Amino acid sequence: MKKVFAIILGCVFSVFIGEVTVRAVEGNLFNSKNYLFQELSPAIASDYKYDEWMGWTTRPSAESTRGLPQRPEFYRWSYLKRSFDSKGFRQHKSPLIKNQGGPKKILALGDSFTIGGEVNDEETWPFYLEVLLGLPVLNSGVSRYGLDQMILKLEKELPSVRPSHVILSITPFNIYRCGLNALPSSGRDDILPKPFFLVSDEGELKLTKPEIRNNSGYGVSGIRFYLGHSLLVHKLMKLFFFQYWFGVPKPETDLPKWFHTRQDSVSISCALISKFKELSKLYHFKPLILSQEYYEHQLSSLDVYRGSKVLEEVKKCIVTLKIGLIDSRPFLEDLWRSNPNEYKTLFFPGAHMTNRGNLKIAELIRQSLIETEGNGSF
Repeated sequence: MKKVFAIILGCVFSVFIGEVTVRAVEGNLFNSKNYLFQELSPAIASDYKYDEWMGWTTRPSAESTRGLPQRPEFYRWSYLKRSFDSKGFRQHKSPLIKNQGGPKKILALGDSFTIGGEVNDEETWPFYLEVLLGLPVLNSGVSRYGLDQMILKLEKELPSVRPSHVILSITPFNIYRCGLNALPSSGRDDILPKPFFLVSDEGELKLTKPEIRNNSGYGVSGIRFYLGHSLLVHKLMKLFFFQYWFGVPKPETDLPKWFHTRQDSVSISCALISKFKELSKLYHFKPLILSQEYYEHQLSSLDVYRGSKVLEEVKKCIVTLKIGLIDSRPFLEDLWRSNPNEYKTLFFPGAHMTNRGNLKIAELIRQSLIETEGNGSF
């Protein structure tokens, strides 16, 4: 019994010494706050706000420069700069705009692929497109939006923005999200209610507003609440159990039944794209749809570039509706086959595009615009 007690006491003492050492090195010897909460807080709370119709949206005039949850093999920089203008568009200042007040203005809508989930202000594809074209490109992307929320945001922005072109970025996940009534929060112990559409017997879209739920509020609970006060534990959990520790949510394709509206997300997406075309006629803009895919993990020569089935189904609707489609798949598939190492530089592992990947997307959009409208138009 004494030996067991001595072992336990030795372990506790070792952990204590480790904690003191780590805190002393970091200069946080007497910090009593939850380290996990501190790292999550600015990343979640500062850039977004509640919205009655869309569930959440970007916060106007917000600005943050913060450390990322560091995983050295994923990121080459320590801080992420995010800033938004007075209307909530992600802000980027390009000195190359030739005609800021001219008749041509592009509005970009999408999810984290558009807003630039893991890149700085001047590394998103709307920024690069603005530089390439010399025309204003407004970045109206919002992280984790579904196609339904994107269309609602477009309806809100059109009367004041009056763009000449609207580029709608579709991804597999923002199609899946059309069949959901809520999303699990990233890092927090609550959920994000979202609006959703149902199709009536007459084939019309009917909007359901986000449900107000009694969430636990912003914070962390359980073991993360208690152990988050230890800097040593925080660093070890980041290193070995990153997804659990930071509350990385399950993919939208693997959520409990009560998250789902029991509506087919592809059918809803096709109906929303038809609505997109109707809005283009009403507000006199050229509608364009950018198809973006997630990182293809399997890079051996025996595997086939799979792409997304739901994305392929929605593309058929786009072609049927005769809306301009900028499809990134042919380029990505060719690169995947010819130069896997180059392909890897376009994505952060698992999802979002790097600054290099966003530049490639901007170049694809520019080339498509030149081919359809002529070089002299841009």
